[in-house]
Amino acid sequence: MPASTCIPRGRASSTVYNGTNPSFTNCEIHDNKLCGVQARDGGRGTFEDCKIYGHKIGVFVTNKGSPLLRRCQVKNNTDLGVFVDKDAEATVEDCDLRGNRNGAFGVDPGGKLHKARNNE
Repeated sequence: MPASTCIPRGRASSTVYNGTNPSFTNCEIHDNKLCGVQARDGGRGTFEDCKIYGHKIGVFVTNKGSPLLRRCQVKNNTDLGVFVDKDAEATVEDCDLRGNRNGAFGVDPGGKLHKARNNE
């Protein structure tokens, strides 16, 4: 089921897991302590035109997760914009990833990052 114009905040994050593939459009995901979006355990998920900010890590991908981010703002996080762990991958296209304290991306050995036309 697609989520459109949602605003999870505070302690909640958007987690996709166990092979799920939800769609998020125009969502504002902010002010969680650890991460805004977590894709794990084979979770995919498509995030389009979303704002993800105010976390430690904007998007955390682990354990065979593989989200798609398109035209999102992943900004002003206290560590990284997007982190891809080993055995995981992420596709990030046409996103604004400026203002993250330790950079736009972090990728562990064995992780895969596909990126195109981003503002870093």
